Amino acid sequence: MLKRLRSWTVGACLGLLGVTAGCDALWSPFLQTRELTCGGGIFCSQETPVMSPLRAIWGADAQNIFAVGDSGVILRYDGKSWTGGAQSAASGRTLRGVWGSSASNVWAVGDGGLILNWNGSSWNGPGGSTATANLQAVWGLDVRTVWTVGDAGTILKWSGSVWNPDASGISQRLNGIWGAQDAVWAVADSGKILVRSGTMNWSEETSGTTKALYAIGGFDANSLFAVGVDAVIVKRGQGSPISWAGQNIGVASTSALRGVSGVSAQSVWVVGMAGVAAYWNGGLWTPMETGTSSDIYGVWAADPTHVWTVGDKGTILYRAE
Repeated sequence: MLKRLRSWTVGACLGLLGVTAGCDALWSPFLQTRELTCGGGIFCSQETPVMSPLRAIWGADAQNIFAVGDSGVILRYDGKSWTGGAQSAASGRTLRGVWGSSASNVWAVGDGGLILNWNGSSWNGPGGSTATANLQAVWGLDVRTVWTVGDAGTILKWSGSVWNPDASGISQRLNGIWGAQDAVWAVADSGKILVRSGTMNWSEETSGTTKALYAIGGFDANSLFAVGVDAVIVKRGQGSPISWAGQNIGVASTSALRGVSGVSAQSVWVVGMAGVAAYWNGGLWTPMETGTSSDIYGVWAADPTHVWTVGDKGTILYRAE
């Protein structure tokens, strides 16, 4: 029988449970194990089978979450534990992006043009792609319409049967991609933000910055954020012509922001290097304590009260209200 212990201090959790922030614990005298449960808006570590960096995370729901990273690592969370490791189909290459239309259709992309697809039981090869550029991110509208972006302005579009080049018009490295309604945006080095709407070609929106942008995300076209080096964060404005405006999220200006995830116009997370995280409530950014100094590369929120992050040394943090 499991007995709930009282809430531990940060120091006690670090010493006894190996976590990075406050927690509750369940103790079994028969199994001699503790099961970690998190709550109260505190980030807690989740046990993972790898120590290598994890670069991106995406989930279909709270019982089907995927994380990818160095050395071809792909992990899956089933609501109870993380399993997986290096995938032979990845040939040891770094995977940098992950996205899916469902728990049985997930794409992972990475170095050397690597594109893998999860069909619910196994990871398969690139589906006709001949790309060789390092791919940095992937995102899609549905099972038949998916984009991946990468070095040297590379954009590929999935038609449902094959990956085709989609001319970006720039030569800078594209680092992130995200869409809403009938539009898709991609962000790049030198502060470039591209947009593709309907059947139109990719065109550039004025970002207001020349600093490298590493990720983009949010809830819709009016709650859309791009983040990057030196804690730069820009929010897409309304009106015509469209422009992006810089915001201050209250973290060190030396912090590079690497990930964005939103579930509503009043609930958006950003994360970055040295354990940085901040939360948008629809009108204000609030820095959040993660309890780690490790670099955080990706974030995914299942809903406003449940969020996961991934980062250096196989770190996975989970937060619940």
